[in-house]
Amino acid sequence: MNRLFTRKALRIGALALLVMGLVAGLAFPVLAAPKGEGKNEGRPEHPNLLRGTVASIAADKTSFDIKVGEKQVTIKVDDNTKFFIVKLPATKADIEKEGRDGKGPRDSERGRGENRGKGKGKAAVDNAKELAKNNLGQLRRLAKPATFDDLKVGEHVVVQVMPNENLAKMVFIVKKAPALERVSGTIKAVTNDSITITKKDSTDVTLKWDAHTRFVLQGLISVQPGQIATAAFNPETNLAKVVMVKPAPPAPAPSPTPTGTST
Repeated sequence: MNRLFTRKALRIGALALLVMGLVAGLAFPVLAAPKGEGKNEGRPEHPNLLRGTVASIAADKTSFDIKVGEKQVTIKVDDNTKFFIVKLPATKADIEKEGRDGKGPRDSERGRGENRGKGKGKAAVDNAKELAKNNLGQLRRLAKPATFDDLKVGEHVVVQVMPNENLAKMVFIVKKAPALERVSGTIKAVTNDSITITKKDSTDVTLKWDAHTRFVLQGLISVQPGQIATAAFNPETNLAKVVMVKPAPPAPAPSPTPTGTST
């Protein structure tokens, strides 16, 4: 069971990092055909990827503006534009720390995409295009179908557009989960879908749990009242994501009974 939890966690974690990389601009470079290639060879222009924050939305639903770094870009849509929602298990602070709100890759990453597209000709462009295609395919595994109406000002998006047109082929709307909160204390009660933890201040917190909740048992084979628990949970739903449980502290030794002789 623990091995299954580990594999599942690694798989979810890897996909979440992919989404974070796309939002932060780290997963793959912006693709563009080098001068003299693409149009001249009769091939379609390579799709570009833009990431940013939605700044405004047209009332007629034909376009929306995103802020990319310090610039504002208008993205056009048509009947062929596909919208997706991707739920990202990370906080706003996590994304801002990694992505600096779409201002570009970190210094350690800068130059990798540039090298792929310069000085190496058609093969380099095709390799980069294939990498982007594979990563977008993985991203779609996390995504659910959406519509233009799901766009909201202030949300992060990853947009695949055709160069020189800014016409969107695919729009990934990134929904960030709320930051998890933590509670620690003594387990008061456990049911088949809830756990109640008594904190040090004697207040009780009851959390829900389901098949996706991960229980980490330290030296235990089951969860019982009286044990010590630390739970990370979604404050909006009160659903526990991870519950770490360890044995209850040993009971204090009884005080020795005074002995003496009577006179």
